[in-house]
Amino acid sequence: MSFSLVNSTFVDTQFGLKLLSDLTQNQITPCVFSPVSILLSLALVHLGAKGHTRNDIRNSLVNGSTDDQFIEHFSFLNKLLNNSVNDVETLIANRLFVAPEQAIRKDFTDQLQEHYNAKTASIDFKKSQEAAKIINDFISESTKGKISDMIKPDNLKDVDAMLVNAIFFQGDWRQRFSDPAESNFSSSAAENRLVPMLRETRDYLYAKDEEWQVIGIPFKDKSAWFAILLPIQRFGLTENLKTFNAAKFHNLVNNVYHEYIHLTFPKFKLDYKINLNEALAKFGLTDLFTERADLSGIGPGLRLGSATHQALIEVDQVGTRAAAVTEAKIYFTSGSNAQPLNIRADHPFLFSIIKDKSPLFMGIYI
Repeated sequence: MSFSLVNSTFVDTQFGLKLLSDLTQNQITPCVFSPVSILLSLALVHLGAKGHTRNDIRNSLVNGSTDDQFIEHFSFLNKLLNNSVNDVETLIANRLFVAPEQAIRKDFTDQLQEHYNAKTASIDFKKSQEAAKIINDFISESTKGKISDMIKPDNLKDVDAMLVNAIFFQGDWRQRFSDPAESNFSSSAAENRLVPMLRETRDYLYAKDEEWQVIGIPFKDKSAWFAILLPIQRFGLTENLKTFNAAKFHNLVNNVYHEYIHLTFPKFKLDYKINLNEALAKFGLTDLFTERADLSGIGPGLRLGSATHQALIEVDQVGTRAAAVTEAKIYFTSGSNAQPLNIRADHPFLFSIIKDKSPLFMGIYI
């Protein structure tokens, strides 16, 4: 069995949980991001990195792998996840924009196309208004207009190259929910607010341990589901995250079973943006955005100016999508007369969109 199939989900989950820990180190705040998509962006840079920079990227993300194993892993992941099945669509947009005065090696662009179906585009950063429009048009097209105006002209000053990453996921639940009704959500013991809540009694995916219970809401595509990781101790999210790791995450999500539950959880929308320069420095990639980085495999004298990641998620009664309502077929219903578990996700929780066992999205609702 290949390296990618053995280690893929743990690599993605470890990265995601470490990034989540860094983002919420000082304070738990609402956020959403795609570990997979950020990793794929770094995989693009890895193809053009040389020497210590290539080793730093590989060892920071997949310690112990060879370059060939690293490429195999992320190439496999890119092909596996970037698809559309049964009203579940994953759009991953990765592109490297480079100034026209920078010579780009053909070997690099050929490998981008071969391994990641990605392209490098020439762009005149000195014309910042035009450059920003080109990049934003690319992002908007790649996310069906859900993410726009991500890049500001003022951020393009003195940039030689920019790595842009955007992702959008949309999917219909296997069985839709009734229209939401307002109910109380407690961000803390002292802070409450009314939010639109979805609620249905039916069979869900479910597992628990001493700290968490996970409730899974399946999408139409059998390979994808929405996981609510709810702390058993009310307002215990901050404490639980301190010891949460990839092994615990996968022990929960890989051992779910069908359970009859009366579930109440928020309808919500999150839009979150990350400057990856600062975030990736905490993974040991301190030189990646400096002149010390060796990106000579892309072209001579090239410096990576910045990296930005933006993710959008909307959860409603139809699924996670921002489009016209489509009636969903009933896929699985329960004939059980047993008393359902009553679970209210009405306090801060971790969530994840899991596709092909990989955490495509992670985030916090508070």
